[in-house]
Amino acid sequence: MTDDFDRRKEDLLARVDLVELADALGLQPAGKKVRYCPAHPDVDPPDLRLYPDHAHCFVCGFNADAFALVAKVKGLDFVGAFDFLAARYGLPLIQDLRKFSPLQEATPSRFPESD
Repeated sequence: MTDDFDRRKEDLLARVDLVELADALGLQPAGKKVRYCPAHPDVDPPDLRLYPDHAHCFVCGFNADAFALVAKVKGLDFVGAFDFLAARYGLPLIQDLRKFSPLQEATPSRFPESD
């Protein structure tokens, strides 16, 4: 399961365009690769920078790959974010993903909690 999951995870991340994903998630644009941070969307200036493999906010330190960005914006856990991205980018879902417990904490812990 781990090898299959790792392969699917990497395949999924390779398909994601963070600019397109940020737009689809409704993160307000402030430039082609700059958005308002989902951890503090009302703070000016917007400072969530989008890179090919991650997003980073220089105000609060929020750092996220596609899974963590979806989890934060949609209020999902890692498995929910994986399912969301798999459906969006046309990969089959892994039916028993929730049984693979090490994944439960894999990505959401990468960003700070917001108030």
